[in-house]
Amino acid sequence: KKLSNPQLGEKTGYDNRHRDWFKASSINRNIVWSNIYVFAATLRGETGITVSKAIVDLNDNFKGVFAADITLKTFSEVVSKHKISDNSATFVMDDSNQVIINSLGKNT
Repeated sequence: KKLSNPQLGEKTGYDNRHRDWFKASSINRNIVWSNIYVFAATLRGETGITVSKAIVDLNDNFKGVFAADITLKTFSEVVSKHKISDNSATFVMDDSNQVIINSLGKNT
């Protein structure tokens, strides 16, 4: 049974099979974290990341991809609520060592 709505793609031209996270997950059997990008499904131009994993059958044949989007706003809210101590700060960095989120609630 398909869980996606093919009519949505027909109306918008969106096809997740062309997304980098889908392509990476279809090749890699590990969990894949995307780079930051603007979500296609949001009208407000929200940015975030996608975590995805290939779905395979018992013979390791690729069947699809499970994915979840996490907005940077939500990710930042979660990080800011979980302080290790009163004198600590948490920083999340990307592959280029750029700080993308911090627990201080300040833009970096």
